[in-house]
Amino acid sequence: MEGDSVMQKKNKIRLAVLLTAAVLVCLGILGYLKYASPTRIAFVNYPEYVLAEDLDQPINPAIEVSVLPWGPDSGEELRNYDAILFFGMGTNISERQRAILDSLEKPIYLTSTPNNETAKNTMTPEQRKVIADYMRNGGKDNFRNMLNYIRRELDGKRLRVGKIEPVKIVPRTVFFHVDEKAGFMTYKEYLDYYKSIGRYHPESSTVLLYSGNGGGDLGKLIEALEKRKLNVVAINGMGRLTEMIEEAKPDLIIYQPHGRLGSRDPEGAVGILAKYNIPLLCPIKSDQPYDVYLKDQRGMDGGMLSQSVTMPEIDGAVAPFVLSALFRNDRGLLAYKAIHDRVERFAELVRKITAMRHKKNTEKKVAIIYYKGHGKNALTAGGIEVGDSLLNLLRHLRKAGFNTGDLPESTEELLRQIQDNAAVFGAYAKGAMQEFMEKAKMEKIPREEYEEWIRKSMPADLYETVTARYGEFPGKTFRTPDGKLALGMLRFGNIVLMPQSISGEGEDTDKVVHGVKMAPPHPYIATYLWIRHKFDADALIHFGTHGSLEFTPWKQVALSSYDWPDVLIGEMPHYYLYMMNDMGEAQIAKRRSYAALISHLTAPFMYADGYGTIRELDRKIEMRALVEDARLKEEYGKSIIELAKKEKFDHELQFSPDFAAGKLNEADLELLHNYLHDLQGEKINRGLYVLGRSYTNAEAEETAKLMTVDMVAYDMFKADVEAGKVDRKKRSDSFFYHNNYLKPAGERIDRAFADVRSGRQLLPSVRIAQEKARKAAAKRKAEAQAKPKASSMVKAGGMPMGGMGMGGRRASGENPLKKFAPELRAVEAYENLLKSTPAELDAFVNALSGGYLYPSPGNDPIGNPEAVPTGRNLYGIDPERTPTPESFAVGKQLAEELIAQKRKSTGKYPKKVSFTVWGGEFINTHGSDIGEIFYLLGVEPVWDARGRVQDVRLIPLSELGRPRIDVVVQTSVQFRGAATSRMRLIDRAVRLAASDPSTDQENYVAEGNVIAAKALIKSGFSPEEAKKLANARIFGGGNGEDNGPGVGQMTQSGDKWEDPAVVAEAFIRNRGTLYTEENWGVNIPGVYRAALQNTDTVVQSRSSSAWGPLSLDHVYEFTGGANLAIRHITGKEPEVYFNDLRTPGQAKVQTGTQAVMSEARTTVLNPKYIKEMMEEGPTGANTFAAYFSNTYGWEVTKPDMIQDYLWEEYKKVYVDDSLKLGVKEYFEKKNPYAYQEMTAIMLETIRKGYWKADEATVKQLAALHAELIKKHTPGCSGFVCNNAKLKDMIADKLSDDPQAAAAYKNAIRQIREAPSRSEKVEGQVLKEQRIDPVPQTRAKTNAIVRQIVIGAIILLAILAVFAGSRRRKQK
Repeated sequence: MEGDSVMQKKNKIRLAVLLTAAVLVCLGILGYLKYASPTRIAFVNYPEYVLAEDLDQPINPAIEVSVLPWGPDSGEELRNYDAILFFGMGTNISERQRAILDSLEKPIYLTSTPNNETAKNTMTPEQRKVIADYMRNGGKDNFRNMLNYIRRELDGKRLRVGKIEPVKIVPRTVFFHVDEKAGFMTYKEYLDYYKSIGRYHPESSTVLLYSGNGGGDLGKLIEALEKRKLNVVAINGMGRLTEMIEEAKPDLIIYQPHGRLGSRDPEGAVGILAKYNIPLLCPIKSDQPYDVYLKDQRGMDGGMLSQSVTMPEIDGAVAPFVLSALFRNDRGLLAYKAIHDRVERFAELVRKITAMRHKKNTEKKVAIIYYKGHGKNALTAGGIEVGDSLLNLLRHLRKAGFNTGDLPESTEELLRQIQDNAAVFGAYAKGAMQEFMEKAKMEKIPREEYEEWIRKSMPADLYETVTARYGEFPGKTFRTPDGKLALGMLRFGNIVLMPQSISGEGEDTDKVVHGVKMAPPHPYIATYLWIRHKFDADALIHFGTHGSLEFTPWKQVALSSYDWPDVLIGEMPHYYLYMMNDMGEAQIAKRRSYAALISHLTAPFMYADGYGTIRELDRKIEMRALVEDARLKEEYGKSIIELAKKEKFDHELQFSPDFAAGKLNEADLELLHNYLHDLQGEKINRGLYVLGRSYTNAEAEETAKLMTVDMVAYDMFKADVEAGKVDRKKRSDSFFYHNNYLKPAGERIDRAFADVRSGRQLLPSVRIAQEKARKAAAKRKAEAQAKPKASSMVKAGGMPMGGMGMGGRRASGENPLKKFAPELRAVEAYENLLKSTPAELDAFVNALSGGYLYPSPGNDPIGNPEAVPTGRNLYGIDPERTPTPESFAVGKQLAEELIAQKRKSTGKYPKKVSFTVWGGEFINTHGSDIGEIFYLLGVEPVWDARGRVQDVRLIPLSELGRPRIDVVVQTSVQFRGAATSRMRLIDRAVRLAASDPSTDQENYVAEGNVIAAKALIKSGFSPEEAKKLANARIFGGGNGEDNGPGVGQMTQSGDKWEDPAVVAEAFIRNRGTLYTEENWGVNIPGVYRAALQNTDTVVQSRSSSAWGPLSLDHVYEFTGGANLAIRHITGKEPEVYFNDLRTPGQAKVQTGTQAVMSEARTTVLNPKYIKEMMEEGPTGANTFAAYFSNTYGWEVTKPDMIQDYLWEEYKKVYVDDSLKLGVKEYFEKKNPYAYQEMTAIMLETIRKGYWKADEATVKQLAALHAELIKKHTPGCSGFVCNNAKLKDMIADKLSDDPQAAAAYKNAIRQIREAPSRSEKVEGQVLKEQRIDPVPQTRAKTNAIVRQIVIGAIILLAILAVFAGSRRRKQK
């Protein structure tokens, strides 16, 4: 018992000890956790490079720093941290995430944000100020002390803190040399230092370098510039522009961009650049690790693209040239490091531009690249007569003092010289190519020289992709017998003209224009390398819209040294003459080939007006309105119906059954009358534009009126709506609106012009100048009275007020004419149009003098009057702000009208709509098509405080009132370059709509996912894979290999297919690359096919009056191609619609037939249009051929949209000359090769069975075609020379004249086949990558002869040995 008692006591003691120990341990743990445990600090959404330098030092071991990403699913992980610092720039916080943050009882600090919110929760104002001071002053010491401060003051842990020093105030120096952190306060201090280290060269150019938001290893750039004897003045940040320019007097400014250059007064910055004529270059840094950057086809997107590229372009910046990327430092942290070869190349570009400011024009060398059709076909460029324009530029350069040698006396002579010495040929024209090579004066390049250029210009492994595909130099094209490469060109003094070479080889010549996922061949590469290294050009000009350099692989933007545009353009200053209304493709040229753009006018505009039956119908409708007798009214009604049916209007408009029965009701009459008014009111081009040929005064007045009449009319209409005088719905009544608003607006504009001509009214420019002078005088008087300190504004980093003209571009929303009568806008437009042509030519001279090209928005003059005057550097829009509230409203309106038309046509909602989205349309409409896509899905944009759209949300079905409608989107390479982040939003919108659990309405998006998944499983995908891929809705060409839909070349190669399904499959194959978050730029066969299931509607937007579905081939290639693919997959014909956004305040939806026929009736069938185009040269004649080719393209892709009567009208006008215009004589004089193509296209349309022409028509066309071939030799387009079945058909239809048939076939044979006589060179072979057969045969024969001779010698030797042996034995 006693032992038990002792044991119990011992146990109690042990228990007490254990309990005490446990308590002490717990207290120790609690104490440790409270006072000594590590402080976990999360830096959220910080780019690693922002912290890399600060973290590259010994950090208190009691502090754990984590750099965390931030995305839609982030939030919960922050509960594990003691303090949280947010990098606010680009941080999106959802309602769920905000709730998490609000629940955290932890210090949170938000920095680098445009929002006013800087801290949350438990931080006191004093703590926020201390943290802000540490971060604002920066540096390793401040960073280390801030971490210790957070541990002690915010986390409350007093142990293991270390010494906390107060904030070290770092003065914000203005100037720096190589080290951004060591600098100088004044320009004098910097200049004294610069001279003292021996870097200053008084005779050299000065470069002003703005560091922007810092980083990027700028010291290496400074060293590279100084190595070229350039003076560099480096400035921290981006302010004090005026003062810096006036002090340093730079020849060029480099700005490492983060937004616009003059953030406080961006338009003032543009004005100061223009005033001093200083070019602005904005090289960029990749925010990705270098190895990741090389593999990312996007290059850059989202906010970085907006801040680094888009916004600087508005300032007139060029050359978004990547100089640095992220590399791991010694501590394994990502930090910016310069890419040596790129820094050197960029520095050389700067040297070349600044050198042009001081070099005499007579000494400058300029290379000009033009684009030419194959064979004898004309030079081409969008919207201009190329030959006349090119000669006018050469003459202007001569006038400006450039050495142009002996220029041709006429355009005809220039074109002849080009055809003789610098032509381009199709793959099939072997005979023509051989003849050209034998006669042309060409530059011969030896292997050694070419390979030396290669070593200087590109990585060795990149060149290996060239030799792997085309063989060793010189390849199989343009080779000479002695193994050299021949290039065609014309030399005029120091100016060289060269054709845009073929950028691909093989069947698909569309690849030549739109880029290919393969290396370009040797001649293409040699063209640019010869210009750079042999000719040593001071600058390169691409002449007209557009060449192919900017469409070669690979990245969309932020190119690397493995991307062909970057490799080939090298260090050359690059200028590009571009059509003002093609911003989508212009932006590609600007970003992918570093071009400074020089915009040119479109042709003048005119009203289409009425003619023939259109005018007669309009007259009868007006007469019917005047009569009161019911019987007479009825007879007029019958006549109207008869005429309308004769003109086939009943194929274009959805009349009621009464119309077909011969009864004219008021609704049908209104529909027809409005359509006739729309046709007559169409704004169409008056011929082509010629660089150097100004509009006449009458053309300028008419165009200016058309530019502004809709705005004036809409202002009048809007005022009446607001006053309650008219119902807003009357806007859609074209007849009413024309008579009550358009016509009076036009009369007001006419009176304004008359007043200016008579002197009763001053020109707007004079009135604005007077108003500015008055304001300036008043300001000077007020300043004199106030006597302020002159430098106070400058020292504060702002712009002095007043005296800074905008150089022709207004600040957003600012209009000096606002206080004047609205019709004076037309007079202002008139002035700007007349300024444009001289400004375009002067812009070339200024560019070639190293000057600044003023920035300008795009679109045609009708769509955007602010785009004139031209001769300016085009820019786009900030995609992050799209769709704007206004463009979303337009998109919503278009979606509602599309639904209404579809329901009227079919009685049902559309289930799935296929959209074609282009970069140019996106820019012109500020994303209206994206707004339409969103609204069909039943989602809406979420705009943040800065107007950016970074998310979408569901529209409740109770508000939507209809099913969610599915979409599938095909994108152009231009759209992907301009709006990558918008594609991500569409992808998110699709997923959001599909996941809506509501059952109030049908959800066609969710239904589309189910159908797509079933199709994928059926084609071999697993159920899991099918589910993941079923929500893919965004497609396009491949990564950097977007060669268009592939439809154009396929349709023109009609002998290669009989079933259009072959063309459909080509479209599906070429457009099948996915663009979803999980599979960006990945081609997974079968997914696009699945996504097109149950598509019943096709839509494309059109915002420019300068093109339409018949005049532009890309329309049928994209939208027609989509239609054909859908029909092929579903077995049903979808309906095609066009969003018509050409007229301000009147967005509307047209059926495909209406869009096509309204363009045909107002242009290619309209005598007014035809007469104007006939005044132009060979390119103008080519325009008619393009209409025919594109009409045939629609026949292949959407045959129910084109009726036989259109072809019959074509034949009447262009073959039978029904309008008595002398058509045949015109074509034979100006461009017989275009006429050859037109007749060939009509015959191919018949051969394919699309046009059911009678036999007499077929024979007539065949005879005319053969006659043109005989008189002028073949041209030789693909339709004319590369369609064996068409050739046989034409010969067959000439059976009544065997001699003509034989002559025709022989002419084609001579073009296609190399003659059997002695050959001196091998021609350019694109299709068959082999050497011509005759030289091979001779080589083989020679080898056999050599073998026989050698064999005979050996035999004789054996016999001689044998004979000698016999003699020795006998002896």
